[in-house]
Amino acid sequence: MDERALVTNRRLAEADGFSPTPANRRARKKNARVPRKLRKEARELAADVACNPPAPALLPPKKSRPGARAKGDPLAHSMALVARELAQLLVETWPGLNADGMPDGGYAMARGLVAEVVYGELARMRGMKCTPIDAGAAADMRAACDRMLDRIQRLPLADITPDHFGCVHEALSGCHFEGGKVVPNNGRRKTGTHFTPPDLAMKVTSRTVEPLLACINDQSPLVLRVCDPAVGAGAFLLALMRMLAPRVLERGDAKTLDQAKRLVAIHCCYGVDRSRFAVHSCKLALALEARADRMPRDWLDDNVKHGDALVGLSNEQIKKFHWQPSAEDHPQLATLLDLAMTEAATSRSARVANLSSAARGAA
Repeated sequence: MDERALVTNRRLAEADGFSPTPANRRARKKNARVPRKLRKEARELAADVACNPPAPALLPPKKSRPGARAKGDPLAHSMALVARELAQLLVETWPGLNADGMPDGGYAMARGLVAEVVYGELARMRGMKCTPIDAGAAADMRAACDRMLDRIQRLPLADITPDHFGCVHEALSGCHFEGGKVVPNNGRRKTGTHFTPPDLAMKVTSRTVEPLLACINDQSPLVLRVCDPAVGAGAFLLALMRMLAPRVLERGDAKTLDQAKRLVAIHCCYGVDRSRFAVHSCKLALALEARADRMPRDWLDDNVKHGDALVGLSNEQIKKFHWQPSAEDHPQLATLLDLAMTEAATSRSARVANLSSAARGAA
């Protein structure tokens, strides 16, 4: 390269803001074959873009997935906020609840009481009978319940469904008492507690149960047994009840849709959860959906149980009294277990028959 070309490249480099360092010289030398006209046009284009930047591209609005709960859903959001507010009202009005001797500072009792008060008000809104607050209860407790009722009645109760017990369960699972206040914690993340939208629950339930219905042919849907191993507040069991009840009614196994829902809950709906509050909320949601105010208080105790679905022993392990099913047999223990299982099955059948009669006879 002659001296004239080197001088030209140096001037171009200085015009572009580059100092004529050895590295820049090597770069310019590499691109020395680019015509001067193109380089000039590139500099002019870069200057024009710097002075007049293009407008940012506008992305199309994000489409919401069917069944997904919008973050701005006012009713679900209100239920979650009101649940925490009710717990705070409870601890403020009932100082003895947060006493040092109470387990978890009384938070477990507060959660259960909030769920009961919400259920009672929703039941009365639907014309169902509900056990009133015991007149003999402590004055602080009755005052706290009165304040909670006053707050609940400001909600649009006619629009609230049993599915919204999931919002109450979700909100209260992520808090605890600290210094007389309801403060958030990581309880929801640790336990995997999340609200399942009703549309999503129905979609999953339909895809799961439809093949089972095709297998039973002309039999009653009441022969199905469906268990949710992490039942939570019962979103999938509620969807199952709504899916099977019309079929039960069409077959003539029930006279009304509410009767059909109660029969489906007794025969088909089963669930397990590690949280006692989730089990309690699930029973209340199912009772509200099936209008089971005239059913026995413990009508779902055999269906929705507190426990861990991931751990436990099989019948063979219990019979052999060992973790390994290939261990030595214990005939006496196996005989006792078989007898106990037979008695339990007989007792369960009799109880199901009695509950089914009550479900058909309840108004």
